[in-house]
Amino acid sequence: MAPTDWNQPLPGPSNVAPSQWASIQSRRPLFSVLPLVTNISGTATWGISNYNSLQMSMRQRMTKGLEFLASYTFSKALTDNLGYYGSGGVAAQSAYSYNQYAQRQYNYGLAFFDNTHNFVWSGTYELPVGKGRSVGTDMNSFLNAIVGGWNVTSIVQLRSGFPLTVTTSLDNTFQNPRAGQKPNLVGNPKPDNQSINNWITPSAFARAADGTFGNSPVGVMRAPGFANWDFGVGKKFQVTENNFFDFRAEFFNFTNHPSFAPPARNFNDLSTFGLITGTVSPPRSIQFALKYIF
Repeated sequence: MAPTDWNQPLPGPSNVAPSQWASIQSRRPLFSVLPLVTNISGTATWGISNYNSLQMSMRQRMTKGLEFLASYTFSKALTDNLGYYGSGGVAAQSAYSYNQYAQRQYNYGLAFFDNTHNFVWSGTYELPVGKGRSVGTDMNSFLNAIVGGWNVTSIVQLRSGFPLTVTTSLDNTFQNPRAGQKPNLVGNPKPDNQSINNWITPSAFARAADGTFGNSPVGVMRAPGFANWDFGVGKKFQVTENNFFDFRAEFFNFTNHPSFAPPARNFNDLSTFGLITGTVSPPRSIQFALKYIF
């Protein structure tokens, strides 16, 4: 998304450099009569969203012990507002407007929940070994209790990263915006050797001129993607015709694969800018369950 020119000087005293403007408090319209009133919060009905997608799914009903459902979505979501409560685990635009002079144009970009590719596969498979199955159907009870009658389950999730909006804690606009500010985009923000220690190129951004808004777009790049595999294995141990033990072993994040959180994105703190220090996926966990059905 190409940056827009937001480097025009903001309304202010004529013939006075923005850095020499009077304090934000004294420039408030009601200062002369209500000097103790500072920020005033308001709500408005402005807000727009735009979503387009291609959605596909494939289902295999139980056939020879295999059943699965696979779905894939290719999409793009745009909005000019995060929503007041936002969402955890993302580094998107603020719930408040960065620019009160051009709310919709300046805040419009990739939605915080936009992920271009989203794939989910879930299924079960009855291993073809044991009594009543294609291999070892005449297996004796002792051997069948050990190697026969097992089934496995899996859920695989793969999705691209959520949008990442670069911000700065330095207010160059001198308007004291509640949402904070953004720097200027002057180059390619994605490093050639991108890693968790170098996710964003600092030299791709520059401090906006005093009295202007930075032109770095909402969703200027992507945070890391997400990948997870949950796996389970189970078996029924028959006691009588109607009574049996149901055993399950379940492995969440089976491969213990880390899915990383968004990087630090405050351009005013280059010591942490572009550095990833956390994950959005929990480490592998295992649980066992045994039920007696009668």
